Amino acid sequence: MSAAFAGEADDETAPADRARLAALVIDRYPFEVVLEDVILPLHSTEVNRPIRELGLRPQTGATIAAIYRDEVALVNPNPDEILTPDDVVVLLGSRSQVERAMAYLARLAAVSERSCT
Repeated sequence: MSAAFAGEADDETAPADRARLAALVIDRYPFEVVLEDVILPLHSTEVNRPIRELGLRPQTGATIAAIYRDEVALVNPNPDEILTPDDVVVLLGSRSQVERAMAYLARLAAVSERSCT
């Protein structure tokens, strides 16, 4: 598993970590940057695979900046990190890139693992 950025996180620190990351990016760079949370379904779907296999960045331009899983924040996750049910994925990109990524993940999440085999 990837190294944790903020260590143990709870309902109060996770939003603060995300806000701090957003503020750093927005303050440092003069272009539009958006961070959005996406909660993955509680059951297995097509989205539950390594980040690299999703092809999210080539398909949408957005990047997975972090994953919140089991009260741990994984910032800049390894491309071989497997997304699991109930992960909270933090997308980073321009508004249009993030919107495309959210739609792309929603399409994959709509396909259950059983119908993929």
